[in-house]
Parts: sequence; C-alpha cells; structure tokens
Amino acid sequence: MRTICLLLWLCSSILVKSQRTDAEMDQWMSRFSTAIGGLQVTDDQRFALVTKYYKKNSDTILIFDTKSEKKIVDTLLKKNKAAFLNNNLVFAVGNNTAELIDLPSKKRKEFDQIVSGEILSMSKQLVLLDNAKNINIYDYKGKIGRA
Repeated sequence: MRTICLLLWLCSSILVKSQRTDAEMDQWMSRFSTAIGGLQVTDDQRFALVTKYYKKNSDTILIFDTKSEKKIVDTLLKKNKAAFLNNNLVFAVGNNTAELIDLPSKKRKEFDQIVSGEILSMSKQLVLLDNAKNINIYDYKGKIGRA
C-alpha cells in the first residue's frame, strides 16, 4: 500500500510539472508560422517576397529568386515591413534597423537606430527616422540625398 501511494505521489508531481501555463504554451506556439501572406513580386517577376505570420508577430520575410536553383535567396528576421524599390532592390525595416539590399549582388547597406522608414517612390528616395528624432533622406544607393 505504501508503495502504491508513493508511486501515485510521484506520478502526480510529474504530471503537474509537465503541464504548461497558457502563456508558456502561447510562447511555444509562436515559434511556428501560422500563415504566409503579403506576396510582392518585382515587375520583371524575378524576385518575390512573402511574410511569415505568427500568432504574436509577423517579423520574418522570405525572398525568392525564380531564376535560381536555391529558391530562397534571403531570409530577413525581425523585419516587419519590406518592399521592392525596383527589380533588384528591397528595402526592409524593423527591430530598430533598416536594410537596403541589392538582390543580385547580395550587397547590403544597413542603418542602425531606426524608428521608422518610408519609400518616396516618385523621387526614388528613402526617408528614415532615427532614435534621436532625426529625419534623413537617402537615394536608392543608400547615400544621403536631398528632398
């Protein structure tokens, strides 16, 4: 009888420890993508990007090259916004940074301490707001331009 009680007590403690709270379960589940969307394609249809949506965020962007054997050419982590500037350039913002990526050459221009970024497509410029509340305007090569 004593052995049975001891076994029941051990089993119950194992079961209690194995149960997770709702918050822990949500955090665990957020590691898995729940949907893919936000498809964007370059005008020449060579490159495409999609956003992986998770339960709590949407910060992973996959970039595909339709002319490459390795279909996924880049994965942008912790970026919540991305857009093609032309057939070769992608601009992404998120996690206090911005990136300008030339896809064929894979050259990157990174900007740190960025709060927000927008594209001025008519003038082919980028506007970046940094943590110090400075607004800078860049051309599509990542060089400071004029408004």
